Amino acid sequence: MEQEVLNRGIISELRDMGDDFLKEITEKFFEDADADIAALRKHIEKGEGREIGIAAHGLKGTSLTMGAETLAGIAFEIETKGKANNLNALDEDLQRLERSYYEVRQALQRALEGE
Repeated sequence: MEQEVLNRGIISELRDMGDDFLKEITEKFFEDADADIAALRKHIEKGEGREIGIAAHGLKGTSLTMGAETLAGIAFEIETKGKANNLNALDEDLQRLERSYYEVRQALQRALEGE
């Protein structure tokens, strides 16, 4: 069974706080995630393990808040590698993370539309 892109229970809890709240927190998540992914890309290119860990840690936290558990898991993998300065295969990990983030964005857009 394929894991859901978003934890529906968390989205439901966020929606219970009001549609405006869900929209606001989603927009903030998009801003933060875009910035974190851009930072990850830059730090991976430069081989900056500590900074990779910091950026991935931020993305992990915001992803969990939004119910994007798969995305958070990939961010955790990257965070762990970055903090250990294990830079092998991070390009592939970043590609997986970006694909997962795309799916999360689509799912959150649908959630905002009430689907």
